[in-house]
Amino acid sequence: MRRCAINPDRRAILKATLASGALFLPLPYAWVWAQSEGAHQLLRAPKIALVVGNSAYRHVPLLNNPVNDAKAIASVLKGLGFEVTISLDSSRADLAAAIQAHVTKLAKSKGVGLFYFAGHGLQLAWRNYLVPVEAAIKQEGDIPQQCVEVGSLIEGLNRVANPMNILILDACRQNPFGR
Repeated sequence: MRRCAINPDRRAILKATLASGALFLPLPYAWVWAQSEGAHQLLRAPKIALVVGNSAYRHVPLLNNPVNDAKAIASVLKGLGFEVTISLDSSRADLAAAIQAHVTKLAKSKGVGLFYFAGHGLQLAWRNYLVPVEAAIKQEGDIPQQCVEVGSLIEGLNRVANPMNILILDACRQNPFGR
């Protein structure tokens, strides 16, 4: 099976990127970086993350790193004060339920949201999709029925009207149709 090319420094880069989000840490001197009341409110807001790592694909090339990356990202986010839900090797139903629970939690808390996905992704007709581990895509029409559209996640986040959302899509985007 083919595997996506992996940069050996990728996990270090991901950790450094998240560490740059240290603005969210409740540091005593955070006011130096955040002078506005809106920034102060962001610093005090609950921080809620959904981290998804899909590696064990049944019908498309296996990926070595997504589960490990998801665990590493979850650890860093917890260290930054995020309440983290992690979902590993998710089916379509599990992924949709985790996203719905994440959106509901953000609606109740009005916190800062972060969504991280590592795994296979696809684009069809300018729409992006997250591929669950059981997807068996044989033709283009299978994609909307078997995958989770990123646009539905974004629409859900827009409806909750929380102060900030961060989406990180670490998706291996191989074309399963070979054209």
